[in-house]
Amino acid sequence: MRNAARRAAPWALGLAALLCPVAAFADTSLGGEIASDLTLTTAGSPYLVASDLVVRNGATLTIQAGVTVRVAPGVNLTVESGALRVLGTSSARAVITSAGDVAGGTPHAGDWGVLAFLGGTNDALTRLEQVDIRYGQGLRLQAASPTLKSVAIRSMAGAAVEMDLASFPTGGSNSASDCGLNAIRVAAGEMTTRGTWGLRGIPFVIEGTVSIGAAPTITAVSPTTLEQDSATPVTISGTRLDGTTAVTFPDTGVTGQVQAGGTSTSLPVLVNVDPAATLGTRTFVVDAAAGLASSGTVTLQVVPGTPVLISSDPTFAATGSPDTTVTLSGRKFNGLSVARVDGVDVATTFVSPTRLQAVIPAANLAAPGTLAITVANPDAAHPGAFLVSAAVSFTVAPPPTITAITPDRGARGALVGAAIAGTGLSGATAITFQGTGVSATVQPGGTATNLPVRITIDPTAATGARTFQVTALGGTASSGTVTFTVTVPLPVVSSISPSVGILGTPGASVTSRRWPPCPSASSTAMPPTHR
Repeated sequence: MRNAARRAAPWALGLAALLCPVAAFADTSLGGEIASDLTLTTAGSPYLVASDLVVRNGATLTIQAGVTVRVAPGVNLTVESGALRVLGTSSARAVITSAGDVAGGTPHAGDWGVLAFLGGTNDALTRLEQVDIRYGQGLRLQAASPTLKSVAIRSMAGAAVEMDLASFPTGGSNSASDCGLNAIRVAAGEMTTRGTWGLRGIPFVIEGTVSIGAAPTITAVSPTTLEQDSATPVTISGTRLDGTTAVTFPDTGVTGQVQAGGTSTSLPVLVNVDPAATLGTRTFVVDAAAGLASSGTVTLQVVPGTPVLISSDPTFAATGSPDTTVTLSGRKFNGLSVARVDGVDVATTFVSPTRLQAVIPAANLAAPGTLAITVANPDAAHPGAFLVSAAVSFTVAPPPTITAITPDRGARGALVGAAIAGTGLSGATAITFQGTGVSATVQPGGTATNLPVRITIDPTAATGARTFQVTALGGTASSGTVTFTVTVPLPVVSSISPSVGILGTPGASVTSRRWPPCPSASSTAMPPTHR
């Protein structure tokens, strides 16, 4: 009565069961390798798979309608190379279940292992129809595409079905219930094989990222370091990077903006790092048309920002000035930033990430010259070291002196272009003259020894010599013995009548401006003269 089982000559365990008188009334025992075609019939049912059963060598294992196959704890059923055909009917469904699924038994989810279909499965012949599969750990498809029709999967410890991206099962009217996941769990990865997911009745669940075709890869990034408070152009190298819409970073403080001009192997990105971004290594993810790519071991390093010093206010002080407070403007300042004058730390007050106040000691202002002001931040990545900004110049200006003015005179009502000679005249801002009626403005092009000015003399200004003062970076200088003289303008003859005379003829009338006052009149009769 057990002829179907006896045909499996390699199954030593099955033969032992048949030869044992006691086992004659037990389940037909199976296990080991099926290397040739075998059919499990209703006459031999129920069957007990007592050890791992593997279909290989192109064999076909057929389970007829109404057959029950019970599987011992921890045992797996695997189609390695060949086919499995379970051909139940609506009135005589086949059953694959736990060895404990008997009258009075207490079967549990996960009692037995998996029903696995591997890459050598003969997809065209493999068919499961009108079958109940229960109390195991689920079905596993690895590069296999069996047909399942009216298959009820129940009480599995894990997902009802798990499959990779090279599997394309088909069939309808299937169901899953009371499983750890009543679905077909699809592994993340690259789908490089063409096919159709045609299995109906049980939903597919994709856990992770699935790339249609080869997934994008990231092989390098340049540069590899980014400073806090910076916007840095970065190039990501790899494959299938075209169509990228976003580059994202974990945590906060670092963002990426995809730039134009990318190709499949090169992706330009502008990476912005906040001033307070956490220092250290950052991975990133590229969202390309072909899928998501994680940078993995390709990383960017966020490092402390080197301070940027833009200006000081004021930019100068007179020689001999006392301690002088300056405001420093820039970026990447913090509470530990310190200003340096000629490389020496000075008293510094943090105002904001863009402003500091520093005190230049009087000792640095005792002699004329140029000071170099920098800002240093502690280097968190290298304790004891500092990140130092580029320098801005601060001028210690000498007191100005005046040695000459050319020309040294001008008439009332005139505009006079003049040059003042001396020393320390750089940055002059004002020239003032003694008395009223005379003013001057500084003209461009001045140097420390030559100051161009324009002098305006009022028509009513008093005549005579005037002293003056020049205010420059180093203070105010008085002209002393160097003076500017206001003169009376020369007369201007506007007409003479008659304009022609005969020698010996008396009298002519001259009309003029700026003629010195005379007792008689503004016009004087003069004997005619000739040259």
